Amino acid sequence: MALQNLHRVLGVSLAEAVLAQGQERDARLAHPFLRSLTDGTLPKYSFHFYVLQEHVFSLQKVCIFGEGTGDLRYPVGVYRHG
Repeated sequence: MALQNLHRVLGVSLAEAVLAQGQERDARLAHPFLRSLTDGTLPKYSFHFYVLQEHVFSLQKVCIFGEGTGDLRYPVGVYRHG
């Protein structure tokens, strides 16, 4: 796709799209969790909870993709919905 046609796909100019991405990035980096993580003030409990939550999410995602491909294998301890 040519950059000249980008505005037709995105509905905005290239400059507007780049500016919006910068604003989104800045908003993500300003999130209190990330600020606390980077400056070392995040409580250990919050970090441990985040890691556990991501682990559970990843296992569920694997199960969902497995159902979609027909290769369904549930890891031990993963709750099967339905």
